[in-house]
Amino acid sequence: MYRIVLSVLTCVFFVVSGGGIATAQVPSNCDLESLDGPSRFLLRCEGGMVLEIEAEAVVTFQNEEDGLPGQVTVEQGAVLVEITPGGVTPQIRTPNAITAVRGTTYAVEVSDRATAVFVVSGQVDVRKIDDSDSAVLLDAGEGVDVRSDEPLAVAVWSDTRARALLTRFGR
Repeated sequence: MYRIVLSVLTCVFFVVSGGGIATAQVPSNCDLESLDGPSRFLLRCEGGMVLEIEAEAVVTFQNEEDGLPGQVTVEQGAVLVEITPGGVTPQIRTPNAITAVRGTTYAVEVSDRATAVFVVSGQVDVRKIDDSDSAVLLDAGEGVDVRSDEPLAVAVWSDTRARALLTRFGR
């Protein structure tokens, strides 16, 4: 069974179930391919944005006038974000957090209670969705768990925790 997420002014992406993908519309200026080991999807867009999207993730896009994603919303699951320096800089939004890219590679994971952000390379600004004064800057190897009821606390992630998240993307 597939569930498609629809939203006004949004380029609809997918929800996956049973190992397949339903796409109402891939963002214009982007190409989509399926990857194995583990099962995930690769979205490669003009402007230097590449997203690896976990097979069970729920992700939607709001496009800019040029057809490139200006905002990516992760409602559940995890995505690995790679942005070429000087390329597009979409906001990645979750129920708990907003991330702003600085030419980098990082992972975002959404669970019922929190959003986890981990930086592989480069830097990422992270703030709570409901508190613009709560921003922190993450460097490579650092992460933060964003919960509505706790202050942001940047931490160097253990190899075990980082590997557990990145293994979901075959890394």
